[in-house]
Amino acid sequence: MRNLILLPEPKLLFGHGQRIEDPRDGLTLFGPIENNKPHGIRNGIISTKDGLKKFKNYLKTLQAPVFNASNVTRPYFPGFETVFVTKWSPDDVLHVELTEEELERTLYHGDTHHRTFDTVT
Repeated sequence: MRNLILLPEPKLLFGHGQRIEDPRDGLTLFGPIENNKPHGIRNGIISTKDGLKKFKNYLKTLQAPVFNASNVTRPYFPGFETVFVTKWSPDDVLHVELTEEELERTLYHGDTHHRTFDTVT
């Protein structure tokens, strides 16, 4: 018979020198480590117009609180700037636009290696 060994969850370090196991709780209660705060995040994206629109909408969603059906198993997320104390604006985006045709020319290549190389290039 095999014995199950239960290992304790390691405690993670958060703001104000606090340690806790759950990263969601740690960020919500104490925030990030103080000496590790960036001054802001700048976005760079290569996509179609629709891809850029989806990316910006996703970032807008992250700025506001996200509530879940069960606050016990999944506590709410108060929003990116609130948790990380740094700006991540959906309006500050460097964008290189691809057309649907440019993307389709490489995306549907039969060989996986060529498809990946050509799409990334």
